[in-house]
Amino acid sequence: MRAWLQHQRYSLRLSSMRLRAAPLESLANLLAIGVALCLPLVLWLFVSGLQQALGNLDSETEVSVFLRQDIGSTQSQALGNKLAAIPGVAAVQFVSRDTALSQLRQQPGMASVIAALKSNPLPDAFVLRLSDTSPALADGVQQQAAVLPGVAHAQADAAWTRRLDALLRLGRTALWLLGTVLGLGVVAVTFNTIRLQILTQRAEIEISKLVGATDASVRRPFLWQGALTGLAGGVL
Repeated sequence: MRAWLQHQRYSLRLSSMRLRAAPLESLANLLAIGVALCLPLVLWLFVSGLQQALGNLDSETEVSVFLRQDIGSTQSQALGNKLAAIPGVAAVQFVSRDTALSQLRQQPGMASVIAALKSNPLPDAFVLRLSDTSPALADGVQQQAAVLPGVAHAQADAAWTRRLDALLRLGRTALWLLGTVLGLGVVAVTFNTIRLQILTQRAEIEISKLVGATDASVRRPFLWQGALTGLAGGVL
């Protein structure tokens, strides 16, 4: 065991000397490894930041539930309680038909159109704010709300969440692909560096084999050199 440890220390020292003997070549390899490892990290930070930003907008995911014209106030209140009990609904806001008409009147160009109407055509409605931006949750809440008695129509305002969800899936797929390609590139750079070093030390290896060096003792310094190169590139 002691002899093995001594040879490990010797191999490590020899590998360090070989790296220092060609500083420019070693620095170029370390930069290549560092950049290859940095790019997936940057993409991962972007995807994580986008996902966190999406999480901060959870309260803006809404489902609009429009009531039938013949629904009274008592039935509307009971319906609001049923909507609040749907899993995934964080808050329920009642918007009366008069409030909706007033909000619509404030839109540019709508005042003259509304003035020409004989009556208010808008229905009472509930706005359901969801606890998650998942498109599946929005669709599920919409389907459950649409079948309740007194509901004329339910609409999920989640088109933007579908786009962001698709963008996140695309980003994660690109992250895996980029990480795999660049990981193979790091292996190729390290392998090529060790291969060139072996070709440079070919005569020395042959002489060492003639005087009794084993395959393991010849291979060990190159393994340490590859490990040091990968570690230094990762730290960089």
